[in-house]
Amino acid sequence: MEGVAKLFNLYRQFIEESLFNKDSIIFVAKKGREYIGFTHIYSTYSSISTKKAWVLNDLFVKESNRKEGVVSNY
Repeated sequence: MEGVAKLFNLYRQFIEESLFNKDSIIFVAKKGREYIGFTHIYSTYSSISTKKAWVLNDLFVKESNRKEGVVSNY
């Protein structure tokens, strides 16, 4: 388990760097003041459309809040 924790920490550092470089965005879902989920998207370049594209890479919602529906305020 310790090895996985070390890898996850390196991944966390990668995410921090990509956010700083504006190569990714994290959207969060809240219910009141409680954070209940998030999604992490990364930018890439599409040679077909010749412009920046976004790829959804991570999506997590707390099990107790799944299937409730989320409304974006973005």
